[in-house]
Amino acid sequence: MLKGKTILLGVTGGIAAYKSASLASLLVKSGAQVHVLMTENAKNFINPITFETLTGHKCISDTFDRGFEFQVEHVSLAKQADAFIIAPATANVIAKIAHGLADDMLTTTFLACKAPKLIAPAMNTAMYENPITQYNLTLLEQYGMEVIVPDSGRLACGDTGAGKMPEPEILLQYILKEIAREKDLKGKKVIGGRPGGMPEMVFEYVLKKHGMNPQKDINLVQNIDFANTSGAFVSGEADYTVEFEPAATLIEEQGAGYVVASVGKESGYVPYTAYSVKKSYLETHKELLEAFTRAIEKGQEYVNTHTPAQIAKVIAPQFKDTDRKTLEKIVERYAEQDSYKENTKFEKESFTLIQDILEEAGELEKRVDYETLVTTEFSE
Repeated sequence: MLKGKTILLGVTGGIAAYKSASLASLLVKSGAQVHVLMTENAKNFINPITFETLTGHKCISDTFDRGFEFQVEHVSLAKQADAFIIAPATANVIAKIAHGLADDMLTTTFLACKAPKLIAPAMNTAMYENPITQYNLTLLEQYGMEVIVPDSGRLACGDTGAGKMPEPEILLQYILKEIAREKDLKGKKVIGGRPGGMPEMVFEYVLKKHGMNPQKDINLVQNIDFANTSGAFVSGEADYTVEFEPAATLIEEQGAGYVVASVGKESGYVPYTAYSVKKSYLETHKELLEAFTRAIEKGQEYVNTHTPAQIAKVIAPQFKDTDRKTLEKIVERYAEQDSYKENTKFEKESFTLIQDILEEAGELEKRVDYETLVTTEFSE
């Protein structure tokens, strides 16, 4: 998946630095060339030899290391990079890079690098929630960097809360997503959905949004039954596949592939699920429709106020063939992608989007006014 790619891994002085070794190993196993840059404080938590053994490259921390193989170290590394991730990223280093400070090999290389950048904060909860740290993280996002939300739990300091660096497997997914850009699909074989189906139309809409022609730029496979697409991908039928959950996560757990992008996140809120009735039914069954809407809202409220583990437990009976931990991972992924709607209102923006998609696919002869077809009477 990462063959021919160069990943720069920045490691700063936090207890989570030990996890970075596993991340380096995963990246190497995925085919990447990995160069590790450490701060001096990071060496107090993990020995550079560990990274050198795992990556086959010298671990760098000294900006003026005369034994390094390139002429201008931080510039040469920055030019090679396909992605740069700092994991763990301490509050101190986050503050430095947010304000353009460069005083060691890691920060100078980071500043010189034009590749996609990812930040995995890891620190005490109070430090993470401090308004100054949050402001710095917001600055990084404004500069176009991917800030990975830390996990919550018991921290090394004994506190419980947000600040844990996500597991290496999760960080790998973020890296894959960043470098698996639309240009990487060109000339590739992709298993899509059936022609005229909503999932396929949304996928093609996203491709066109990124300047690609689904019929010319990729080899689009559309003759595989929906129930068999994941199996076809695992057996080597294509380079990529478009999957729903839980099939996508199950492919990951088999070690047969990675989730590199979300079609839903790229497309915006497409109203896949909407309740449709005739106007006459709406006028004569208002109490029923009101109760139905309130029930949906209770479900939405539950999802937005409970943990992935709690949600997975509740929905588990509906997915008898899927492990509880897998369900939890899926719920968490949807939350990270902002997939859960907070209300039942069918917004005008979503109505416009679905008509754009249908029109782009040649499936809509005439557009309809929002007010003519949609009522928000029960969701106001």
